[in-house]
Amino acid sequence: MKSLVFTAMLFFTFTSMAIAREPRPAPPPLPYGVRPVDPLHCPKTHSIKGNINPKKGARIYHLPGGAFYDRIKPEVCFSNEKEAVAAGFVRSRR
Repeated sequence: MKSLVFTAMLFFTFTSMAIAREPRPAPPPLPYGVRPVDPLHCPKTHSIKGNINPKKGARIYHLPGGAFYDRIKPEVCFSNEKEAVAAGFVRSRR
């Protein structure tokens, strides 16, 4: 029984190592805007944060200085409001 457990442990260890080593494919390009540089920040050239609510599908953009700007984790970043509106986003009310 011990050898069976040991064999199973080795199998899962090596398969998980193999999976972890495979490089992740690059995300596809966005049809609008650019991707954030990290979970909370947009590039300096694209400072408007676009946020998509996964449950409701609402698309809201946040301007620097807005009430929630520093807490928003953007899915996309825009260079200007016109670009955000053209992508179907509406301005945050706060």
